[in-house]
Amino acid sequence: MFLDFQQIKQEVAIEDSATMLGLVLKRHGEQLRGKCPACESSERALVITPSKGAFYCHEAKKGGDLIALVSHIKNLGMREAAGAIAHHFKLVPASGPAASKGGKEKETPAPCQGFQPLGYLQHAHEAVQALGLAAEAAQSLGIGYAPKGLMRGRVVFPLYRDGLLVGYVGYGDDGLKLPKNLTADAATETVAADKP
Repeated sequence: MFLDFQQIKQEVAIEDSATMLGLVLKRHGEQLRGKCPACESSERALVITPSKGAFYCHEAKKGGDLIALVSHIKNLGMREAAGAIAHHFKLVPASGPAASKGGKEKETPAPCQGFQPLGYLQHAHEAVQALGLAAEAAQSLGIGYAPKGLMRGRVVFPLYRDGLLVGYVGYGDDGLKLPKNLTADAATETVAADKP
C-alpha cells in the first residue's frame, strides 16, 4: 500500500490523532498538555500545538507532526505510524508509483499523486450558504466547510489536475489558503474539473 504522508497530514488534524491514541490532555492557552504514556512522565510533559500541527515531549525531547506523535506514543516506525492513522481514519491510499528495489514501497510520497475527497466537509454549513451555494450544489462540486484539518474554519474548494484531486484551496476571513504541496506554478496550472 502506498501511503501519502502529505495526504494524511492534510486530512487528519493532530488533535484527532491524539484522540485516536486515547491521550488525556488539558487545554492551556493555545496548547494541549498532558502525560506522555510512552515515557510515563509528568502531567505536563506532552505538549500539542494544534495551530502548528505539532507536538513535543519534554521527557523524551522529541517532537514533530501527527505521524511522529503516533510513532512516539505507540513506539512504531514512521511508516507503520502513518499506516495506523490511515487505517483508523479509513483513508484510501493515493495511487502512484510505489515499488522500489526489493519490492518495497517508497516512504516519501511524490507530490500531487491524487488525494481522496475529504469526507468530513459540511456542504450545508452557513459559511457555504453565505457564498450563495445551495447544499446540493456544493456537495456535487465537492465544496464544503472544513471543521478540522489544515483548512479548518474555511470553505474549501477542490483542485484538480489531469483528472486527479491534488488538494484544496481554502477561503476564510483572511483570504485564500493554498495547500503546501502545490507550488505557485502548480497552482496556476491546476483547474477545477468534475470529479473523476
